[in-house]
Amino acid sequence: MNNYYRNQQFNRYYSAGSEARQLDVRQPVRKPETRQNAALKTRAEAQMKLKLVSVAFIMFLGLAAIMFKQSSIVNTQNNIAVIKGVDNEIDSIKAQIAENIDSKYIEKRAIEHLGMVRPKAHQIIYVSVPKENYTVQYIN
Repeated sequence: MNNYYRNQQFNRYYSAGSEARQLDVRQPVRKPETRQNAALKTRAEAQMKLKLVSVAFIMFLGLAAIMFKQSSIVNTQNNIAVIKGVDNEIDSIKAQIAENIDSKYIEKRAIEHLGMVRPKAHQIIYVSVPKENYTVQYIN
């Protein structure tokens, strides 16, 4: 019997063929869970889920704030572009007005487009205005 036991021991660690021996796969020993341990584990899991949800919510709020700021920046840039376009248009209108105020331009336009002519010497009447009818202008 002693020899049999020794052969069993030997066969367990040594294989005579080219085939690999099968390993003893043992399950790890688990301690039985008590109600208190299970409650603590579920509470810890619930706290972890709450932390994850709160972090996700805070990140969502941060991204929403960033998107809002970005859209307001784009809106402001568009408004600036519109204002610059209007400002350029105002400048071109001012240039046209300054060009058209010139007395030579007005006379030329009156003669060519409106058919007006210069008055003759007998059509000119001079009027004298008394000093009391003048408008007084004060410079502020």
